Amino acid sequence: MQGHPDLRNEFYEHVQQRGAVLDTEARLRATIAKLKKTVAAKNKELSQLRVDVPAMVRVVNQLTMENQSLRDELTTDGPNVVPFKRRPPR
Repeated sequence: MQGHPDLRNEFYEHVQQRGAVLDTEARLRATIAKLKKTVAAKNKELSQLRVDVPAMVRVVNQLTMENQSLRDELTTDGPNVVPFKRRPPR
């Protein structure tokens, strides 16, 4: 556009004569607005996930420790662990 100001001026004259925004420009503006909303929603989701991950890591660590504790109890001989017997259905 800087190299051809006469074309730029002619283009803007046509736009002014028409008195309205070009259809393509209106579609592009709508697409841009939609994409901005999408990006904002994705950024919000990403920030929530970044908050959730440390909590999930703590839960996984706690469950791993509990699982290891239960496995240790199974390997020790003693009356602490009694297997459950299933009752037959009535």
